[in-house]
Amino acid sequence: MSASVAVPDAAAIEAVLPTGLVVGHAYGVSGFASFDHVPCVKMYNPWGKQEWKGAWSDDSAEWERVPKDLRPENEDDGTFWMAFDDFCDNFDTL
Repeated sequence: MSASVAVPDAAAIEAVLPTGLVVGHAYGVSGFASFDHVPCVKMYNPWGKQEWKGAWSDDSAEWERVPKDLRPENEDDGTFWMAFDDFCDNFDTL
């Protein structure tokens, strides 16, 4: 799957968006879970870097609503969580 955005020219492919996602880049889906009643998708960037910066990202405030013993380990390793709604808004190909 790839991040959706209007690409004005070939030079913009693989540009890093303010969201942390990379234009035209392939990501893997590696899991699904619900945190605080919010359905989320676990994603993987095979580059091992450039992660999502929005809600449910590694350092987002949303994790404070989840008991510590139920939180996944969040590291800057290319793996990240995002709400399913954000997934649908940012990806157009699966």
